[in-house]
Amino acid sequence: MKVLFVCEGNKMRSPMAEAFYNHMTNSSDAVSAGADPYPLGGSFAETPQVLKERGIEYTHGSQLVTQEMVDAADLVVAFPTPMMPDFVMDSPKTELWEIDDPFYKKGDRVALLRQARDEIEVRVMALVQRSEECA
Repeated sequence: MKVLFVCEGNKMRSPMAEAFYNHMTNSSDAVSAGADPYPLGGSFAETPQVLKERGIEYTHGSQLVTQEMVDAADLVVAFPTPMMPDFVMDSPKTELWEIDDPFYKKGDRVALLRQARDEIEVRVMALVQRSEECA
């Protein structure tokens, strides 16, 4: 199953979801993008760090979500952001994962990112199990 994960900046939540999905499925069937990934090309340094704690080596370059990406996906997972394009939110392929953006929370960024990572890991695991049951 081709999955597109979309968050605001494509720097934390969606890259972690992409990494978990591809790791758990031993594939490259997931990609991620952002509604407003400025500047393009990077992620926060802490994102690969907290993934490495789960045994996942990951490098990522942020990219802007496009209609073509949505069209190519079997499932689109959107993380909440007021900047999300209508073509993402209006797609019948889209489901919303309500996981807060650590960027906007006060506190230790690594701790906040770990909290989001753990939530994302559980949801991706359930998604993988769900897709295997449907196959």
